[in-house]
Amino acid sequence: MSSPVPELAPRLAETLCAFREAGVEPTDSEIVWLAILRRPCDHPIDGSLPWLIGAPFNYAGIAWYPIHHLAELWFIRVKKLLNESDAPDVAHMAAFMFAHAHSVPGDVTVRTIGTLPEIVNTCTEWLNSLPIHAGQFLPLINRLRELDKNTATIPDGTEDRSDEVLASQHSGVAIMTKAFPGTTPEFWLTGVASSDAREYVSAVSDGGGKFATSTTRTSAQTDYLKAVKVVWENHANG
Repeated sequence: MSSPVPELAPRLAETLCAFREAGVEPTDSEIVWLAILRRPCDHPIDGSLPWLIGAPFNYAGIAWYPIHHLAELWFIRVKKLLNESDAPDVAHMAAFMFAHAHSVPGDVTVRTIGTLPEIVNTCTEWLNSLPIHAGQFLPLINRLRELDKNTATIPDGTEDRSDEVLASQHSGVAIMTKAFPGTTPEFWLTGVASSDAREYVSAVSDGGGKFATSTTRTSAQTDYLKAVKVVWENHANG
């Protein structure tokens, strides 16, 4: 017999886990407060949530996730390596798709694929194993861009990707961790979509952000993230 007790909202569960890993034990009242604030973020009464944040879509037997920060950093480096080599053009597309198929929360697969031969061989062999025809690649890539909230053209790899640019991407994790005390760098690297993470930081830095399709949900999300900081500070300050 299944339990009648409802499950915690995924984001609330992640928040509590991050707190406890940092040695912070929220009070019962604080947990209830966070749960109350979280609900309108995930269950908007105005129907403004087109799909669950971070949810994948399934195609050709693969669950395609919005790219997380670790996979995004990996893909930036991959493009730089590919542009400096005579690797086949299909390797770019294969790596882009590979990064999304391996952006399941907590997935660190890309850390094991670092050299140029590993990148080319692993990604192209993986792509060739998929039951997808060549004519289906572009629609799929466009769908992945939409999943990442990216309306611009997919970078062709000719843009500046200097060490300074890569360093600024890495510093984003430090900014996110500082903005939300109690969270870990690993959470921002693999626990949340990269696009969502940037919007969270934007929301608390300017009181707004465009990560929701309604002002009501934007306000609810901002309130929740601010509450997370308050709970942390309640305990960090003794």
